[in-house]
Amino acid sequence: MIEREPSDDTPLDSQVFTPNLTKEDVESRVQNTFEIGANVEISSQDDNTCHKWYPGNVLATYLVDGVEMVKVEYSAPSLDEKKRKKSVETRVSIDRIRPQPPPERPGAKKSYELMDDVEVFDNGA
Repeated sequence: MIEREPSDDTPLDSQVFTPNLTKEDVESRVQNTFEIGANVEISSQDDNTCHKWYPGNVLATYLVDGVEMVKVEYSAPSLDEKKRKKSVETRVSIDRIRPQPPPERPGAKKSYELMDDVEVFDNGA
């Protein structure tokens, strides 16, 4: 089988070239963990000390050299004076995205113990 990295706008089925396999055979080999349009969080790689997760959406899935890649769109902070957010489209491996957490329930109490791992939402303010 000959595989090549997809262009940004070309879906999986037109990027994997297999002379003896049907489109259904190729699609069944890719585990679509996230549906197109799914709300996800994308991990940044801009800092080695902690992970930053940005909310975004799945635009497409691809298979590149046997690795599932996902094209996502998300908003990231901009470095301009007005501190606006910019929309970013990129391809990441499946291990750099996760489902968005469920919404907080009003009045729900959380209990933490010393040394528990926690994640913090920072709105950038």
